[in-house]
Amino acid sequence: MPDLLVAAICVQLFEQQWAITLLEQTVAKLRGEFQTAGKLDFFEELKIFLTGEKRAVSHAELSAKLGMTEAALKMADSRMRPRPESSLRLARLHFVSDQHASPIRGRAIPGTAGSPGN
Repeated sequence: MPDLLVAAICVQLFEQQWAITLLEQTVAKLRGEFQTAGKLDFFEELKIFLTGEKRAVSHAELSAKLGMTEAALKMADSRMRPRPESSLRLARLHFVSDQHASPIRGRAIPGTAGSPGN
């Protein structure tokens, strides 16, 4: 029984690290797109809403700082969201189609459509 517990913990740790790595890559790709568009500073400000970091500032406060309406900031925030999700889906498809993928092949990425509880 202890071997099964150790194996389960190892798989869970691998899944968590894999999801974190995938999210980091997705955020980096999105950051690059904003940098190419000359909007890196804007991305860095909005990133707190995308990554789930502890929010030190509200949409209202950030919109005032950036000189835009709160509605416009929320729209920009919402427009950023589908792109990482699409990247996550593509990465997951690539991962699960890999013949040499780990034993977690085919499991849903935690926190995405198709995973339990979503």
